[in-house]
Amino acid sequence: YNNLGYNCALKLDLKKEKDYYKKALNYTKNNDINQIQVLYNLGESYLTENDYINSEKYAKIVFFKAGLLKNNEMIQKSSYLLSKIYEGKKQFNFSLQYYKTFKIFSDSVNTFKTLSKINEIEILNNFERKLEKDSLKAGIEMDKMNMKYRDELFARKLFLIGFILIFIVSIIIYNRYRLISKQNQIIQNQKREIEQKNTEIVDSINYAKTIQSAIIPTENNFTSILKNSFIFFKPKDIVSGDFYWIQQIENNIYFAACDCTGHGVPGAMMSMICNNALNKCIKELGVRTTGNILDKATELILEEFSNANNSNIKDGMDISLCRIAGEKLEWSGANLPLCIIRNDELIELKPTKQAVGFNYDKAAFNSIEFFLMNGDNIYLFTDGYADQFGGVYNKKFKKTSLKKLMIENSNLSMHLQKEIFESAFMDWKNKNEQIDDVTIIGYKHLVS
Repeated sequence: YNNLGYNCALKLDLKKEKDYYKKALNYTKNNDINQIQVLYNLGESYLTENDYINSEKYAKIVFFKAGLLKNNEMIQKSSYLLSKIYEGKKQFNFSLQYYKTFKIFSDSVNTFKTLSKINEIEILNNFERKLEKDSLKAGIEMDKMNMKYRDELFARKLFLIGFILIFIVSIIIYNRYRLISKQNQIIQNQKREIEQKNTEIVDSINYAKTIQSAIIPTENNFTSILKNSFIFFKPKDIVSGDFYWIQQIENNIYFAACDCTGHGVPGAMMSMICNNALNKCIKELGVRTTGNILDKATELILEEFSNANNSNIKDGMDISLCRIAGEKLEWSGANLPLCIIRNDELIELKPTKQAVGFNYDKAAFNSIEFFLMNGDNIYLFTDGYADQFGGVYNKKFKKTSLKKLMIENSNLSMHLQKEIFESAFMDWKNKNEQIDDVTIIGYKHLVS
């Protein structure tokens, strides 16, 4: 059906084209690769008719499923398609973002092809080296045979034969040496090309970080809204699945520490969806209580993936979300708790045991109210800090150690607390690889 749809596209029979593609979806339910190709064809077909809404719907499904499958070619194609869609919709900021993503993965696909070619050359070199060794071995065996003959006549004949063989082997060795030298030069040139491509890819990902940084507020912006606070934010990779978020609506300050599924590029893509969902709840839909915000954000995230047939996308976001208005604190959590230090004692508010996004057994999120006192310390954090391996025995830092660190330093200023959290993490990790993104938000409630 996919091929029939393609033939209809060549004949500009757009109605039959889409009908065939939709039939093809029923036969690709158990094959994600084929399914995203059919979905991509549908997106292209709708774009041909300038139906931007349906085209965007299918293109987004392809983009996120390809990201989860790490299918760079389909990420590249769907990014370009989304760029054309937003260009048609006059949404040039989104068009530019997706075009840059297209360029990033175009470089990645070309680099993969270059690596395949180098592998072929290395296999050829290995085969040639074996031939060289076999040829040398044959010459040595021939020399041994010459020693067995004592007759002068036979010795002369065998000497002549041995000379001819050695000459032939020398020619073969010389030719192989020239070929190997040439191939080594090709490998060196292609190695330099790959290094250049890797530099360009890293530069592109760094630019993607700039885009993500434009979505996440700076620490200065954050602390200008929420006074007496700090942020310790350390992504595992260049871009992050963790992010922090803040909005002020009248006298209400909303802020959160968020941990999306995965890290790196897939986690960053998920963080953009979740960040947009939180902003839409507050700014467009006027949702105000923290529990209702998480309920509505769940709906918005699921809508992004609702049109995929038999979708295996089960991603979401863990979050600790606060709303402060004067002395009143309202809080809701999805798998992430909230810790309050009051008079050197720890009070932990337990989260709802489900993520914002896909859940097998969905339940409404609870909102917990808490009245703050002067000097209370509030901490929101993701799992990355406590899960980091390190120390003398290379074990996890654990939440108990993190809570102890909070209690011991709660009387210090937020600036000093941040330095202590950062120093303790780096000392614990030492030379180990960082295993996850890390986010901690601290706030000290001071009554003026």
